[in-house]
Order: sequence, then structure tokens, then C-alpha cells
Amino acid sequence: MQEFQGWIRFPDTVAIPSTNQMYLPTSNGRGKSWLRKNPEVADYQRQVHCLVAMTPLVQIKKISSLVEALHLDLTFYLKTHFTNRDLDNLLKSTLDAMVKIIGVDDSKIMDLKCRKLKSKESFESILIKIQVLNHYEVQRLETAEAL
Repeated sequence: MQEFQGWIRFPDTVAIPSTNQMYLPTSNGRGKSWLRKNPEVADYQRQVHCLVAMTPLVQIKKISSLVEALHLDLTFYLKTHFTNRDLDNLLKSTLDAMVKIIGVDDSKIMDLKCRKLKSKESFESILIKIQVLNHYEVQRLETAEAL
């Protein structure tokens, strides 16, 4: 099993967005409407992309075509509005940004551990651990689910 780890730290002024609205409805005023990505989410995803690019996590890209399954472990360290931020919303916007830079589709995630903790620092951050699962580990997870 190969393991990759990265710690991404956001500037003091940035809060990790927890939004139910990844996309916002937009209209041209003449009856045509479409969805556009929420600017807050888009900015956050650009930052995640840049920060992940500076960690060992990008090494997964070298073996991405060989990856059968992944175990993903995310810990969000939040400094503000801790109880008001939904973990599933934190996860989705982060995953969407992260998979683009590491080159592995999020459908390959077979096992997921995700938590949020209060940050003891003046900034917010995410600890990301990714394990590439081999065929034996995939079978073990599938067997455990069947029990």
C-alpha cells in the first residue's frame, strides 16, 4: 500500500467554505438561464489546487492510471463558525478541487474518513492522507461490507 500525505494551510483571512450552493442560477434577462459555479467555492477550489500542488500528494498523478481504489482521510481544522459548517459540504468542494490536481477520479475512493476539529491556530487547514489500496485490500473491504 502506498501512502501520500499533505497538510494545506490557508491564509489567516480565508475560511473553508461550507456551502449547499456549489452552483448558482444565472439568467441573461431574456428567458435563458443556466448554472454557474458559486464564486466563493471557485476561489476556494483554486486555492486548494495551488496548495495541494505544493505537497507530496501530487506524486499520485504519476501512478494515477494504475490506481484501482483509494482510502481518503481528511481532517478539517476550522477556526470560525465551527458548529454551523456542514462536514459534507466541506468535503465536496475540497474533493472536487483535489482530484483535478492529483489526477485520480473521486469515484476511486472506496473508503473515507472525514472529521472537523477546532483549530488551535489562527488559520484554517486540512490534513489529507491518501492510501492507494491494492487488490487484496479492496477484496478485504468488499468482504467486510458483505458481513
